[in-house]
Amino acid sequence: MTIAAGPDLEALRERVRATQHARSVPLLVIGALLVNYGVASFAPHPVQWRYGAPLAFVLIWALGKLNETTSGVGPGRADYLVAAGVVFIATNLLLLDTHFLYGGARFNRLIGAWVVVVGIALLVLSRPGRDRVLLFSAVAVIATGVVVGALGHSYFAVSGTPLLDLGHNWSTELIAVVGAILGVAGLVLYRRERTLA
Repeated sequence: MTIAAGPDLEALRERVRATQHARSVPLLVIGALLVNYGVASFAPHPVQWRYGAPLAFVLIWALGKLNETTSGVGPGRADYLVAAGVVFIATNLLLLDTHFLYGGARFNRLIGAWVVVVGIALLVLSRPGRDRVLLFSAVAVIATGVVVGALGHSYFAVSGTPLLDLGHNWSTELIAVVGAILGVAGLVLYRRERTLA
């Protein structure tokens, strides 16, 4: 007696993720966030990081809702709206410690901590769907924040050791380059998701 093979659940899961754009949209938005602030050396224009980072998660949630209305496929299990609130609280709480993180010579610690907060949020959001792509991206963002916080410069003019000699110090260049890699990965995944969906 032969048992009929059941449906390929992994293929079905991949197709649903593709229709939801559950990988590409977060990578595109978080990548754009990191590029913007890396290039602008975390200047508060057009909006401060403590507002920009949570708004990125709100944007991911809103794009998921828009996709839900157009495709009929509901959002994944990750709750980006809750993540936005947590990121907002965490980034603002970091401003309480003006001695260790926010003093002039320690500004790189604050920047690194802010980037780590975004990475941790992305890490937590990757867990419900067991998404390795988002998990790897989250680890990359966390590692970037740790490196900038521990070894980076707080003087954001051109330093003596620029990463790519683009007119910024290596700390902000690193953040922008990691963001660009995430953004490009998001674009590649978006094209792949369009063909799968």
